[in-house]
Amino acid sequence: SSSFTQVQTQSVFGQANISFKEAIFLDVSLRNEWDSRLPNPYTFSYPSAGLSAVISDLIILPTQLSFLKANVNYAEVGNGGQFGLLKSVYNYGQGAGNGFLQISSTLPLPGLKPEIVKSLEFGIEARFLKNRIGFTANYYNSNSFNQLLQVQLPVATGYSNKYINAGNIQNHGFEFVIDGSPIQTNNFKWNVTLNIAMNRSKVVSLDPNIKTFYLGGGFGRSATPVVQEGKAFGDLLAFKWATDAKGNHIVDALTGKPILTQEQTYIGNFNPKATVGFTNTFEYKAFYLRVLIDGRFGGTIVSGTEMNLAFSGIPAVTEAYREGGWSLGGADANGAPVSKTISAQDFWQIASGKRYGAGEFFAYDATNLRVRELSIGFSIPVKNTKVIKSAKLSFVGRNLFWLYRGKSLLDIPGIAKRKMWFDADMSLGNGNYQGVEYGTLPATRSLGVNLQITF
Repeated sequence: SSSFTQVQTQSVFGQANISFKEAIFLDVSLRNEWDSRLPNPYTFSYPSAGLSAVISDLIILPTQLSFLKANVNYAEVGNGGQFGLLKSVYNYGQGAGNGFLQISSTLPLPGLKPEIVKSLEFGIEARFLKNRIGFTANYYNSNSFNQLLQVQLPVATGYSNKYINAGNIQNHGFEFVIDGSPIQTNNFKWNVTLNIAMNRSKVVSLDPNIKTFYLGGGFGRSATPVVQEGKAFGDLLAFKWATDAKGNHIVDALTGKPILTQEQTYIGNFNPKATVGFTNTFEYKAFYLRVLIDGRFGGTIVSGTEMNLAFSGIPAVTEAYREGGWSLGGADANGAPVSKTISAQDFWQIASGKRYGAGEFFAYDATNLRVRELSIGFSIPVKNTKVIKSAKLSFVGRNLFWLYRGKSLLDIPGIAKRKMWFDADMSLGNGNYQGVEYGTLPATRSLGVNLQITF
């Protein structure tokens, strides 16, 4: 089969730049677009404005402060949407005779609106001690309006899904970068850079008729990413080990097996609380060494692979209590203590449910730190010719090894918390559907050689 789509866009862009004493700068712009994917009159516009001031050029500062700059920026960014949503689309399929036409299963959206992101940012940059050390700090707040979300429809409508323009999803956060040169001599230099970023999100509004939206189309096998009005973007819902009012885990009084919740409930959010990167660069004469360590703190991820395999007793954690004698403790539905023992098979086949088990048993803290990149190189001496000006040879390794990995969220009686065995970056999706690992490919480690020649 083959498909063909044609989208036409036309744009008008204007920009103005004003400076005062080469220290205060004002930049404004306006862009207007006509997009064939939108209904008549097909047009939308979005402006931007930025004001910055090099304070160190305007006033006399202490000698220790080499440079100081402040800025504020406002910007809007637009997107025309998706092709083929205004009217019903018919698809041709080969078949008996001349083939057949089939109407699209997506309900048309004749009132399609352009997606608009409005953002406001404040920043400051400072350098100290003759530029030996400095930092950049930024705070931002952005609101995304009219984002396209796909929702399911009852079969009786004649369509399987439709798109809506979601109301308002807010993100705000802080980014901080500090860099410096602790050591600088004629033969040796040491430069460091540390960056930290934190982001918080909130679903301010969705749709008058929709207050909860399931990412990925609905129920997830191990966990379901969800968007709920008034809550953070990226919450995860999953079945859990049921507890009573006192927080005791509930087990069956007759069998000693765990009792699961009847509905999926909140177990965490797939977004990290913070991300960090730390770079050290050492230079000694013609040699240099660069080490990048990065990671994330917080966030929850569920391993659907471990859930599926646990049903068959494949993961190492299922080795304990295979002959029985496993007491989960806990209480029955009436709050009475339970001492009945079970086997590993009894427990893990209930917890995993094969492909539709309780995600809480397989949920992990996604915190991790790793050596993301290490490079060692040297400058090759070359004669001063008109052809080759310089040459560098380096050995580069990426994603080399872990420094720390998070553990399982649930502390199962009789079993120590498990260390996260997979790479949290390798979840099912890299778009909105995240927080679930299910049969994904393992992360790769790469080693290479780089030769750089400047002519």
